[in-house]
Amino acid sequence: MDDLKNMWDSAKESARDHSVDLSAIISLAKKRKTQTVNAHVLNLAILVSALIGISAFFWYVTYFKGLLGQVGSGLMVGGLALRIIIELISFHKSSKIDLSKEALQSNNEALIFYEFRKRIHGPISISIIALYTIGFYMLTPEFSQYFSFEMMALIDISYVVYLIVILWSMIKGNRKEIESLEVIIQLQSEMKEESID
Repeated sequence: MDDLKNMWDSAKESARDHSVDLSAIISLAKKRKTQTVNAHVLNLAILVSALIGISAFFWYVTYFKGLLGQVGSGLMVGGLALRIIIELISFHKSSKIDLSKEALQSNNEALIFYEFRKRIHGPISISIIALYTIGFYMLTPEFSQYFSFEMMALIDISYVVYLIVILWSMIKGNRKEIESLEVIIQLQSEMKEESID
């Protein structure tokens, strides 16, 4: 985004000389879009793999007989499935951004996309993680029938470490997307000012 902003700033300067290199700006924007799409595909692949792995584990290895275990496994699988649906929606929304359109319009599409992602990283992701965590710890009573206290303590503590890594990764991704959103808002404002002048 910094590269795109710098190119926009230099394009504004060179526009005064009537020598704007729009193809370079569009090329960089397309490269950034490809990176975003690749990130969504990778994220989807990881989520689908996790869903398949957890579902197979719950179905073939440990079928929970108690209500608490069934609800817990349902929360975990449901949380992952919901996150996959959200990522598919994000992938669809990002692919609809047409960089060949007028700069103001394509920037507006990007703005809508990043505002959507901002909402996803906020209360929706936190709710999904909370439901997944509640589901995980609902499995503890049934797992404790098969594992020693020490092993259960290790499993529960390792989940906390996993949760910290996930939250750190989520906060880092959220920051990047908010920075991108701020750059897009600034570019949007500057483009509107330029079109008025």
